[in-house]
Amino acid sequence: MPVCKHRHLDGDRSIVSIMPLLYSWTHNDFHLKTYPFQPSGLIGHDQRVSQWFLEGGLHTNLVDKFKVTTGVMQNPMTIFKAVENFVLVNGRKSFCGEFILAPQYHTFGDRFCPKGTLNERDVAKIVVAGIKEGERKLAEEGMPAVFKFWFGIGREVSPEEAVRLTRIMLEYDPSYVLGISLVCHEPSAPPEKFIEAFRIAKREGQRTACHVEWVKDREESEKDTPEKVRQNFQEDLPQLTKNLRTVIFDLEVDQIDHGFGLAENPELIKAVVDRNIVVTVCPGSLLTTHIIDDIRMLRIREMLDAGVRVCLDSDDDICMPDFYKVEQMYRDAYSRRYLDIESDLKQLAKNAESARFGNISRL
Repeated sequence: MPVCKHRHLDGDRSIVSIMPLLYSWTHNDFHLKTYPFQPSGLIGHDQRVSQWFLEGGLHTNLVDKFKVTTGVMQNPMTIFKAVENFVLVNGRKSFCGEFILAPQYHTFGDRFCPKGTLNERDVAKIVVAGIKEGERKLAEEGMPAVFKFWFGIGREVSPEEAVRLTRIMLEYDPSYVLGISLVCHEPSAPPEKFIEAFRIAKREGQRTACHVEWVKDREESEKDTPEKVRQNFQEDLPQLTKNLRTVIFDLEVDQIDHGFGLAENPELIKAVVDRNIVVTVCPGSLLTTHIIDDIRMLRIREMLDAGVRVCLDSDDDICMPDFYKVEQMYRDAYSRRYLDIESDLKQLAKNAESARFGNISRL
């Protein structure tokens, strides 16, 4: 059974099929007269949603881009439905595992649920209820699967607010809530801002994860050739290395998401291996956002050889390659150089399975 290790619910392809329904509930527009993603000509609904995210570059106004999906998850009914649907869609594809959702982005309200009605505690409770209902239906269908969620914390919040959100996360059953995951706009908030929140989570025995992916916003014209992409990487590497060092030694994370730049530093690779830290790598994401121009820039195979617990996943496949396309990318990148490519993929899958935190108690 393939394992999800790095999926954002508001960026997961599962939500596309129910976006019109969630929109109609949110806007009281059951005929979808104002729905912005109606198919047009040869361009279908899924394509129009994907185009919206990628237009002008995904990293441009990142939070605003995701308001397309978070914006239709602002009341108990729509949040619950989106979570249940994620579990059902992925479970029926034989996936299980984890997803990230940041409750702070689901408290803005809509016409049926005015701002101030829901707080992050309420949202987390609804998410857990959605997981339970999705799992129950899968079990009835003879396809049992287990899912948990990372309590995401968007980096725009203050250190004090991050601590408050972490304390809310601690109230929930770890059978459903894994811990905290630092997400969203990296350039504006390096990880050291959140050391106290992570220390609180660790003291309480909770899991922690942090994205390390990009450190500078660039226009698409600044990264539209392989040469520019490689130059950007060299310019960013010192800050990426600093951020990796912070999340390993100061935040003491259990999981690094993306981990871009890790493969360039043998000292940090050794620390990751020694501390048994999981590293999720999403090549399709970094290719889509033009942070890399070739999957081999990530040096996944070299990290595997060094003993790093690398896992492959899709990140936001609402507009990026899905899990199976990511696996094919790996085959295409390495099959000419290494004869036993399938053993690599088996090891990557084994890493994901062994890193699927705490699922045994509910199997």
